[in-house]
Amino acid sequence: MFLTRYSSLFTLLLLYAIAIPTFENSFGSIGAIFVNGILGLVLFVIILNNHNKFINIINTNTPLKVIVLALMMLELLIIISMFYGTIFAGVDLILRDFFELHKPIFFMLTVVFSFYVFNINYFLVERLLLKVFIVIAFLGFFQLSHYNQFSELYTGVNVVASNRLTIPFGNPYDLAFVLLYFVFYFLMKVIYKKSFKFAFLTILALYLLISTGSRSVSVSFLVVFLLIYPFFVLRLKIRRRSKHIALLIYLSTIGLFLINIDTFIEENPFISGQYVQFIESGSIGDSATVRLEQFAFAVEKSSENLLLPLIGKGPSKKEMEHVESAYTYIYYRYGIIGFIPYIFIYIYTLVSLFKLIFKNGNRFTIHQPVFASLFLWFLTMPISAIGGMFIEQPKVSFFYYLMIGYILSMRCKVNLKSVNEE
Repeated sequence: MFLTRYSSLFTLLLLYAIAIPTFENSFGSIGAIFVNGILGLVLFVIILNNHNKFINIINTNTPLKVIVLALMMLELLIIISMFYGTIFAGVDLILRDFFELHKPIFFMLTVVFSFYVFNINYFLVERLLLKVFIVIAFLGFFQLSHYNQFSELYTGVNVVASNRLTIPFGNPYDLAFVLLYFVFYFLMKVIYKKSFKFAFLTILALYLLISTGSRSVSVSFLVVFLLIYPFFVLRLKIRRRSKHIALLIYLSTIGLFLINIDTFIEENPFISGQYVQFIESGSIGDSATVRLEQFAFAVEKSSENLLLPLIGKGPSKKEMEHVESAYTYIYYRYGIIGFIPYIFIYIYTLVSLFKLIFKNGNRFTIHQPVFASLFLWFLTMPISAIGGMFIEQPKVSFFYYLMIGYILSMRCKVNLKSVNEE
């Protein structure tokens, strides 16, 4: 009863996070409160009502405690950066700056609750993933079918007019980042399960990803798929036949892409246009120019004060709100020190996945497709991050930290099994 109640609630929260509109055209960026605000409130109430239990869970599970401490460091850094920027760097605080204070707390609540749910029901993850993808695909096809009034509940009119797939997220890059995970997930299911339905879902996820027109995410997929995927698959503890299937998919995909490259370039100008333009004229395009200009602006502003390169000046949204690259975003707001909690969480999670796949691959074998796809997804993030700060966006952040909670719970289960066996 207890297990079913929390599993059902967790499922509802995730589907709500993905499906709920943010009413962009009515409320602007404040519409994120319909996602983070509601989810954060529900999680806070649940954890507060069972605070002794959750405090004990954090204290007795080192991987979870480590990530919670890293997020607490991020919260403290935001406060220090905002204070320093206001007092010593002439930052004019506005209401939207204070919204950033809730993010590390929301991430902590998400990680802790998802850790708890997956710890008592780790079979839930694959059912959740399939339901999330169905919701994304179902709502996405409304936009592809040009139901513009419906689409404008989620994103701006200009985004809808661009015909770049965005729904049910607010930005094409955000959707692309999440879809990239599902491409890898269904691909791994094909390899492990050898099922035609997962081959279809892989193609569908890839089609939806291409429809977003995201260059940075597409490039990150190509780099990982072309340069890492074949060697990664050869190291997996799977049957030789599965490895042959994986390599056949690899070679077939490359062959089909090369045969149809002219058609791809013609039909997907958002992805290919900038690269064609660079090859033909040496121009890097408007998007890359904006990112470089924002980075130059961040460096210039940080030189105005001795400590700004180290701790930044806080969100400072009145001066530069919509930062197009994660690297500029972190440096401008929180300085060099700001990279520490983000990089630590990233590396710690990636190492945890590596151990779950290659050192403990004989444990929880049914979850290996999830581990493998998460590992490949995480490898794409340094390149994808050029396109934006995905992991702090509404909806994406909940999915991202939810999966981190799952990874940490599985790592703790493996550690517990090892201790029991000794």
